[in-house]
Amino acid sequence: MRTETRPQSEKSRVEKCEKCLRFPRRMKRKTDADAEAIQPRNANLETAYIYRLPNELLNLIFTFLFLLEDALCPIRPNPRTTVHVKPILVVRWVSVWFRKVASQHTFWLDDKLDIIHCLSNEDSSPQLHVFKLPSGYLGILLNDNDLRNCLQQRSKWTFYNTNDLIGVLNNDPSFFRNTPSLEFNRFHRYNYMPLRKLGLFVSLTSLLIRPLDPVNLDRIAAYCPLLKSLELEGLDKFKGSLAPLQNITYLNVFMCIGSEAPYSCPFSSIIPLHSANILTHLILLIPSYDSAISFESITSNPFDAFVTLTHVTISIFNPELYEFVADARTTSIVSLKLVLDLHKSDAEFASSILPEMLSANSLKNLRSLTLLAEDPSVYELIDNLLDSTTLAGFQYLQDLDLDFPVPTAWWSDLENLRSLEFLRVCVDLEKYGMGGFDRDEIAVAGKKLIASIFANRDRKLRVVVKQRVKVWEPSVTIFDDWF
Repeated sequence: MRTETRPQSEKSRVEKCEKCLRFPRRMKRKTDADAEAIQPRNANLETAYIYRLPNELLNLIFTFLFLLEDALCPIRPNPRTTVHVKPILVVRWVSVWFRKVASQHTFWLDDKLDIIHCLSNEDSSPQLHVFKLPSGYLGILLNDNDLRNCLQQRSKWTFYNTNDLIGVLNNDPSFFRNTPSLEFNRFHRYNYMPLRKLGLFVSLTSLLIRPLDPVNLDRIAAYCPLLKSLELEGLDKFKGSLAPLQNITYLNVFMCIGSEAPYSCPFSSIIPLHSANILTHLILLIPSYDSAISFESITSNPFDAFVTLTHVTISIFNPELYEFVADARTTSIVSLKLVLDLHKSDAEFASSILPEMLSANSLKNLRSLTLLAEDPSVYELIDNLLDSTTLAGFQYLQDLDLDFPVPTAWWSDLENLRSLEFLRVCVDLEKYGMGGFDRDEIAVAGKKLIASIFANRDRKLRVVVKQRVKVWEPSVTIFDDWF
């Protein structure tokens, strides 16, 4: 029988640190036990058959362990202080061999993985003792060359703690040189993020920052010149401008609602004007009041420069932005999403600008239209503002999503949308006279109604009908079928 051996290896700093975590009260190990642990293994003499497994099969076994999100292993058994840790940590503590295989696992390459958050058990059962990783543990992990080489292949990093990010950069400024995507959350004075550090991400093309403190947009433009995708969520106070950025194709700006900014910046400061000829996706949430954005100094329509703009989302009612879309010279917009978060004070402006925008020449080539109403109190306002004949004017429209109760009178006009391929609507069963019906009866009646309306079409149409059972609860699908 063939004898398999594994090469002798020295204990690394990582192994010592991780063993200290596993055995906090027994830091000193016996000399003979240490010597035995690093001796070459003989498969014929081992009592544990797992040592006869090839690395590839062991890697597969680890996959099942690591994918169990709620799996926890108890260590230091004690009725009061038993600690539960994730399997991936336990596996790394078993032996040098296990740690090497685990360090090269594809588990570490998941873009959604926040390493420190994942390795803790903070989201586990409240009855379990919380296992808190020591400060700087990410740096300890990165002292393992195998894990370090694996992590450098990640395409995206997500951080919730500035210390973790800065600690890695201070230890090795070139560690993130090949990282194309970075997400950083909770940016405030107690968790300060020096934006100059972004200059070390020399390959960065996608950046998402959820800041709470003032942000210097000039530094983002200076240190991240290759950015193609930029998302600023929860932006309150800022200075500088994104105008110098030349490669932006996707921009998402989410301004805080109800903020009391001591000063206002022009709308043009958050628009990458030098990317106007390549920008395709624009998502804006800018309140029309109590915002750090000012529209007063604008002398021309900034949307005129967006000759390649195809997807537009306006996530809160803002008359100025609606007018920009309505008056824009561009006709490249094919997808529009509006969140109709209206107040009664907005009704006067909305009654004129909303129909005007939906009838504008800039939207004549629209393929997809989504109208959302997250607040049930605005349903009546929307019913008075919108006219189904306006929607029927989109001759190229393929997808239509109306997330508010659609009046029964609208169906006859929806029939005129000859290019429509997908229709999602929300209904109020009381207004359809079916409030007391059961779900099957409602589905049958609804399908008969829709089949009769869209009977003379040349192409198949998928229709999803939903009902909001209770206020503020998600809609419930009544049926989803083809006609």
